[in-house]
Amino acid sequence: NLPTDSALDRITIDPSTFGTPGVMTVRTTSYDSAINVKTSLQKSGIFSDVSFQSISQSQDEKHPYTATYNITYSKDLLKQ
Repeated sequence: NLPTDSALDRITIDPSTFGTPGVMTVRTTSYDSAINVKTSLQKSGIFSDVSFQSISQSQDEKHPYTATYNITYSKDLLKQ
């Protein structure tokens, strides 16, 4: 689950690419929230690897931070 002060912006889900790096973009209310999203993604068990690509700030009033994460879906998801 993502923290309540964040919103998923962009993600690609393709089982044929599980185990290889992909990208996820999440909009957040703060820099700390972007860090909390990363922690939440790591604990989810869905991803075998999560790292920051970038965090940027915009003029958006509701979610002024955009965090881009490098993610690798766990191949174990295909076994379920």
